[in-house]
Amino acid sequence: MLATGGHLVMKHVHLYLMIVLLSLLSLNCVDGVSPEECSGTFGTSNVDPDGANCTKRCECNNQSYEGYCSDGICVAVQRETCDTEGEQRDCQVSSAFSNVTEVKDCQSGTQTCKPEGLDLTKWGDCTCGN
Repeated sequence: MLATGGHLVMKHVHLYLMIVLLSLLSLNCVDGVSPEECSGTFGTSNVDPDGANCTKRCECNNQSYEGYCSDGICVAVQRETCDTEGEQRDCQVSSAFSNVTEVKDCQSGTQTCKPEGLDLTKWGDCTCGN
């Protein structure tokens, strides 16, 4: 009888673990990446947003990635590290942004090391020089 009772307890434990696991998995978004709540130019995340659904730029443009929301999908490239906060340099707009309306006609510009809004010492957005 103990073996049967023990077997029944194990079934309940397995069922409980499956319920917990499914509950945790259901917290994730259907598309795998949930956009962060953000406002302004830069989001606070460091996660690669490339290919994620979006409604505004800051969901794609974060601390580690320069990005744009283009037709509801993030297009993003990783930011490079820099040494001196406030330093400026010439830059080329990434070819990944060739179909992004905001920078479509811009090929080069300038960028600043750790501009306002970035918490990491990385190059800011390549801003068109037009």
